[in-house]
Amino acid sequence: YQRRVHGDRLIGLLSGRYVILGMSVSQNQRSTQASPLQSSSSSHPPPSIQIRLVLAACAGMCAESATFPIDLIKIRLQLQGQGQRLGLNERKGALSLFYSVLREDGVSGLYRGLSPALLRHLFYTPIRIISYEQLRNNFSQDGSGKTIETHWRFLCGAASGAFGQLIASPADLVKVRMQADMKASGHRYNSIPDAFAKIVRTDGLAGLWKGWAPNVQRAALVNLGELATYDSTKRALLQTRYFQDNIICHLCSSIISGFVSSVVSC
Repeated sequence: YQRRVHGDRLIGLLSGRYVILGMSVSQNQRSTQASPLQSSSSSHPPPSIQIRLVLAACAGMCAESATFPIDLIKIRLQLQGQGQRLGLNERKGALSLFYSVLREDGVSGLYRGLSPALLRHLFYTPIRIISYEQLRNNFSQDGSGKTIETHWRFLCGAASGAFGQLIASPADLVKVRMQADMKASGHRYNSIPDAFAKIVRTDGLAGLWKGWAPNVQRAALVNLGELATYDSTKRALLQTRYFQDNIICHLCSSIISGFVSSVVSC
């Protein structure tokens, strides 16, 4: 943080903030709509926890695949000026970086690091969503999650996000490092096993959790603003006479929660 503020001033901490906002709204719409957050008005019994875990993992991986090029541009915007080895000394905007990646690495360059990103969501998304549901239900008065107070809802979101990110930190580290690789500076990693092996060989097993603290902090804020806000917004909308439990309600809830999570975490 000190280096970032010293080199780029305070605004450097917000590099890629508009890209983050667009990605969060799009990704949140997919993951929360397809996630197993139970409907407040459904009369059907909820699916088993195994089915919910699988659905959450699939939803997270689909959302990540759809928004991954935006995430890659965000990472490279944030890494600009961080050294010649990244090949990012020249200041560029989001569109300039997008065309630069296409020119140097082709279309496949926009998806460099997708495999570890999908591996991350195989653990991160199911853990955070199912943990949130279980915590929310445990803290509610009737065990259904409908009567829980708002501050407990936000606490459950933060705790579930932090726990999920802690488990998924090694895959997240590999994803970011592969995203930062540029053809001009030479790719450091050829595959997921190669990346894991080189990191362990260089930094030891603990090196897989390098940077875990700020990542866990950010994940707590993201899920505080995403899961809890989505849940609260959806229930508030359903209490009005203008919304039913359908895709329109899900979309409006997702847009609001995606915006909130981007603001609190950027």
